[in-house]
Amino acid sequence: MVIEDDVYGALEPNRLPPISSLLPEQSFYVTSLTKTVAPGLRTGFLVVPRHLKQHAVGRLAATSWMATPLPFEVASRWIANGSVERITAFQRQEFSSRQRMAASSFSDLSYTAHPYGQHIWMTLPSEWQADNLLAAARQAGVQLTGYQPFALESERQKNHIRISLGLKRVVFALNGGCRLWLT
Repeated sequence: MVIEDDVYGALEPNRLPPISSLLPEQSFYVTSLTKTVAPGLRTGFLVVPRHLKQHAVGRLAATSWMATPLPFEVASRWIANGSVERITAFQRQEFSSRQRMAASSFSDLSYTAHPYGQHIWMTLPSEWQADNLLAAARQAGVQLTGYQPFALESERQKNHIRISLGLKRVVFALNGGCRLWLT
């Protein structure tokens, strides 16, 4: 079985079809509008193999009472009227621009990132220690995240930090005059 997490997939402009589409009877496909469209639009989607549908429904019901109807109604309308595509295109352009700014700002440091990604994963110079940098940043009111929440091997320390490029407030108008705030 394959579990495919594709919550950032819509930010890839020339993306290939999901692996799950090639293995429909062996895969679970997970995506969301939260990461690519609007953080407050807490909507997630799960595609399961047909023969496991009842098992998946039972487990979802056991772990969450129900989906909140309003966000899914908004998501449904935005998908149908093209707003999701427009917002995603805007997000793709915005994060590409922010990645270029990061490349310029951090040109003398080592990091990895996706050209349309919302974060960079910076390798700190050997004389810096991630824990000390995180503590100093916290005291200065700057939020940085270390490697711990993202590491599978918790006993192995890494000298990396994750920097989010998505903390700039943006507002733009949607169809019908509705405004969407992204922070």
